[in-house]
Amino acid sequence: SHPEHYRRISERAFHVEGSHTEEDSETYRGHLLVEGLRSTFFGLMEMLGGKGFGRIPFEEIQAPALVLAGDRDIIIPLEQCREVAEQLPGGRLEILEECGHSGPEERPDEVIAALLSFVAQ
Repeated sequence: SHPEHYRRISERAFHVEGSHTEEDSETYRGHLLVEGLRSTFFGLMEMLGGKGFGRIPFEEIQAPALVLAGDRDIIIPLEQCREVAEQLPGGRLEILEECGHSGPEERPDEVIAALLSFVAQ
């Protein structure tokens, strides 16, 4: 919950210089200060780390799905995004170049274009 500690951790989610300001960091940190979030977060991280990822029945998802991935994401590796997109029956992978984990903040125009294209199809 310490602002400077959170800022250091959250900066790892960004590749594009200047796309994550102190004000942004404080806004996000404030949204995360809710009861139960810590255990939820660590449960999600455990799942994404491979300890429970295989239990997700991707093949049962019937709706088309867009997977947006930053090619410089150090939080969720690009290969893992590829695997998820391949497992989804209607999965489509869009890779954002020179982008970390936070595409909407780092590459907003490309994210909007990918979403509009996906929805149009």
